[in-house]
Amino acid sequence: MDAQPVELQPVDAVEVTILIDNVMDALLPGAPNVQRAPLRWESFEQAPLLAEHGFSALLTVEQQGRRASILYDVGMGRNTLVHNMDVLGVNPAEIRAIVLSHGHTDHHGGLSGLLARLGPRQMPLILHPDA
Repeated sequence: MDAQPVELQPVDAVEVTILIDNVMDALLPGAPNVQRAPLRWESFEQAPLLAEHGFSALLTVEQQGRRASILYDVGMGRNTLVHNMDVLGVNPAEIRAIVLSHGHTDHHGGLSGLLARLGPRQMPLILHPDA
């Protein structure tokens, strides 16, 4: 199968939100181009972000005032992704597609929890045939 070239369009902004990573350090400071999840000292009952062996990122592009997001990997645990989305205020219904980097469980295990949250819907799932 021959790969077809993809014509990329310029965008006004790109935002990467890490939803799951191997570690989470709530005390790391932000930076001019890095916004950390807010600490909620006023209420220790607020659920913290969860870390686990795995990865997930939300990639959002903005072009002429319109925003579109794809989900790149979904972590390992069934509920970790949806939990962290809730903590960060990410609406999973706004995701336009899911891309899986490869077939290891720590990159696709969270699909069942996400699909349970979203319910049946038509959404592209992009992955390599060997995955």
